[in-house]
Amino acid sequence: ISMGTESATAPVVLQDITVANNLILGASVGILYARFSGLGYSGIGIYYNVIADTRREAVWFDAAGTSSGVARNNVFFRGANDSAVGVNSTGWIIDHNLWPNGGQQGTASIVADPLFSAPGNGGTAAEGFRPQPGSLALSAGTPVIGVSRDYACKPRSSTAPTIGIYE
Repeated sequence: ISMGTESATAPVVLQDITVANNLILGASVGILYARFSGLGYSGIGIYYNVIADTRREAVWFDAAGTSSGVARNNVFFRGANDSAVGVNSTGWIIDHNLWPNGGQQGTASIVADPLFSAPGNGGTAAEGFRPQPGSLALSAGTPVIGVSRDYACKPRSSTAPTIGIYE
């Protein structure tokens, strides 16, 4: 998923964009923002995603130092470049994410195997990315206003949601 402001005729700021409930596998970068001539972004929300098997970072945001975003309740695997998240702005809040193979950042981080039921079984079927009983992702998230349903359109817990694409 890519965002950018590369061809704007006047300075542009991307605002209030939510990226939620996505399974992103095998991409160069899972979620990317590139600033070429724009001013950056504000209010970017990255919630309840699973990003794995990338060639570079799961998330990479290159923008003006005043840009802001939130990455919460995601499962971020480190990419082939051994990095999970790259941001060059101090305006980010990174919390309640699960980091299966390290690279953790932010607060309330969990470094553990998410115990997915069968990731990659039958190709890239999303069903295999459900956390099994005993997963530390279960009920370990924090509620996100505006994202009340999971990947399968099931309601999310309003008090202790599960990290990742499924409740």
